[in-house]
Amino acid sequence: MFANVEWGKSKQRSLRQSVPWMVLLGALSLMLAAAGVGHAQETPNRAGIIVIFDDGRQETACVEFTEDSLPGDQLLDRT
Repeated sequence: MFANVEWGKSKQRSLRQSVPWMVLLGALSLMLAAAGVGHAQETPNRAGIIVIFDDGRQETACVEFTEDSLPGDQLLDRT
């Protein structure tokens, strides 16, 4: 009977010791996730465009934009 009581106390002690580590790990995970999201928003998107004219000339451009996507006509306007 006493062996079960001692085992229960040691299990509770172990749990109490691991709770701060779990909280720290959770907080660190949230900070890393938030940092990743913030970094992704700062990086601009890019689209490359090649225009071939009737006379055979070619012009290329790389357009950076912050939107998730950009329609072709707006891409041409920004070149």
